[in-house]
Amino acid sequence: YTKPTELNPSGSNTPDGLAYESNGLEITTCWDMHWASPTDLFIGYSDVQGYISDDGGDTWSSDYSYPTRYNTTYTIIPAETGNKIYACVSDKHDMYGSTYIKDNVIDNGTGEIFESSDSGSTWAVTHDFQRVVMDLAIDPNRPERFYACIAHSIDGGIYHSSDYGVTWAKLSDPPRTEGHPIEVQVLGDSTIVAVFSARHDNTQFTASSGIFISQDNGQTWTDRSDPGMHYWTMDVEISGSNDSIWYASVRSHWGLNNLEQGGIYKTTDRGQNWVRIKDFYRVWSMTLHPSDPDIAYICTHDGGEGLQYTNNLSSTNPTFSMVNSYHFANPNRVIFNPFDENELWVTSFGNGLKKGTTNLLYTEEVNSGIDIKVYPNPSKGYITLESGQAEEESEVTLINQLGQVISKHKTEGKKKQRIKLNGCSGIYYLRVVMTGGASKTFKIIKE
Repeated sequence: YTKPTELNPSGSNTPDGLAYESNGLEITTCWDMHWASPTDLFIGYSDVQGYISDDGGDTWSSDYSYPTRYNTTYTIIPAETGNKIYACVSDKHDMYGSTYIKDNVIDNGTGEIFESSDSGSTWAVTHDFQRVVMDLAIDPNRPERFYACIAHSIDGGIYHSSDYGVTWAKLSDPPRTEGHPIEVQVLGDSTIVAVFSARHDNTQFTASSGIFISQDNGQTWTDRSDPGMHYWTMDVEISGSNDSIWYASVRSHWGLNNLEQGGIYKTTDRGQNWVRIKDFYRVWSMTLHPSDPDIAYICTHDGGEGLQYTNNLSSTNPTFSMVNSYHFANPNRVIFNPFDENELWVTSFGNGLKKGTTNLLYTEEVNSGIDIKVYPNPSKGYITLESGQAEEESEVTLINQLGQVISKHKTEGKKKQRIKLNGCSGIYYLRVVMTGGASKTFKIIKE
């Protein structure tokens, strides 16, 4: 899976621990990423366990040491204090994707929580659950208090530790649940939010999925699920600016009680009331932009909708469009680089990891002193750029929704210029920069 220029000479042993640049053919599932610094990354995969990078993700290696080899690293969580990180690992891959929703294929799974104090180079055992470990959360008010998602039909549920993950005890079961948790978060007031995902008992899905909260450290739980979440909830995204605003990602299921409930659900009161704002067939996750609550990316599966994008999420009826520049049908999660919010990474269910840049996606300049018009918009393939400043040359750049440059050329001072919109239908950005430095960006829709 490396570029031809990265291959080692034939006829000799391949050296251990070298870093390589991918050729893009990563036919496995990617789950999570962690940045220890702008250049030091650790990433969780199925089948190959994980990779490490020391150059910002340009090259990757397996030059790290887990105490025991596992098939999958599901989540990588930083400690609230210090430089320690934790990894949730398991020998079961693709949990809650399709086949791994049945007790008989989950119950014999094993898993542990590992910890590292050197950005992921070496790891030690924090705790061996001997069960599938899906997620970990740390109370921001009590950094010694951990919560973990353990999957098992009898022993599964939310576990807690009061000594930094060394010893654990199972909390009470939320109502309706049957041991298939996928995600746990702790809010600023120490409220626990837990997501339970699909369970199939060989004949039908059971109504044991949804979102649940506890306000007494897990002694009791309240069901905060919309009825549409009862069968296959995958994720809850909590607004960083207002932790009463949540977005739930739900997949439609098959068999009995199948009302095609998949989509994105929104609540503004911590789950007391929900509205389905978009009826996607199956949604794996949703990610809000770090500083703009109107912008979000949605990872859909199986419905041909791929990676979706909106820039008016707070409106009553937000609009969504496919990111056509992302060429894979089943993205898992969008993760923004914490050191550069203009850089986003997309993990996937079967196509590894892709990176996009969004430098020009979030601003459409409306008054920059440039007399330029762009029409028609929307367009079927060509647009006309008309300038009132014909004597001045400009550079015109067409950019897709992942920040990738599609085309770039000079106008050479022409008053009108016809420009071809290369690429598939979708949203593009046309950046015009005059020789004097003034610039303007237009949002273009290609039908």
